[in-house]
Amino acid sequence: MAPGRLGPFVLDAPLERGGMAVVWAATHVDSGTPVAIKVLDRDAAHDQHRILALEREIRATAALDHPGVIWVFDAGRVPAEVAEAHPELGEGLPWLAMELARGGTLQHRLRALSWPEIESIVLDLLDALAHAHARGLLHRDLKPSNILFRTPTSERPVLADFGMAHSTGEASTPGGTPAWMAPEQLLDDVAGQGPWTDLYALGCILHEMMTGRPPYTAATPFGVLDQHRGAPIPPAPETYSRGLA
Repeated sequence: MAPGRLGPFVLDAPLERGGMAVVWAATHVDSGTPVAIKVLDRDAAHDQHRILALEREIRATAALDHPGVIWVFDAGRVPAEVAEAHPELGEGLPWLAMELARGGTLQHRLRALSWPEIESIVLDLLDALAHAHARGLLHRDLKPSNILFRTPTSERPVLADFGMAHSTGEASTPGGTPAWMAPEQLLDDVAGQGPWTDLYALGCILHEMMTGRPPYTAATPFGVLDQHRGAPIPPAPETYSRGLA
């Protein structure tokens, strides 16, 4: 295999670096189709939790077939010659090739959405979640940065980043992001998590789309978690996002 290739894809340039992975722009050798490839960075080579998270994302996303879920094209592991050519990639680490969504994330659109746009986004997300839930799969990390748009003008959201996903009733590790975590995600009782866990997160996202901020805020992540666990439902805000003005 050529040093700049993962499977049938040629690596072009890094697009984004996250806490555990690098997303590359790449191109399918035969068709010329642009794709995004998520691959764990070299620092994750000995972090079994991160490796398992990406493997879980690969399995979860590949099991879904819905226009509201990111399309997956291929997956594999980084071969030695590619790791030598790209020192930031670790030999043997998993990679995932998916569609290249060029429209940014919901995070970038939060404060300019009109009510019809908010309604449409929520209904589309509910439909995509229903597809996943009907197949026994929970996302468990819904947040604005994990909701993409295929083009800058597209109004239809796409669910991505299933790294914390698991099957209903399956043993799992705690997961999620504090601002959008359901109270039951803080508990060790897996039976307490279900489709309602994702719906709680979607409710938090709806609040943020309407007000420009999550329902609960605090000085620390633990403070936010405590509010999710026991604070009253926030009162109606005095101001709304400018798109609703």
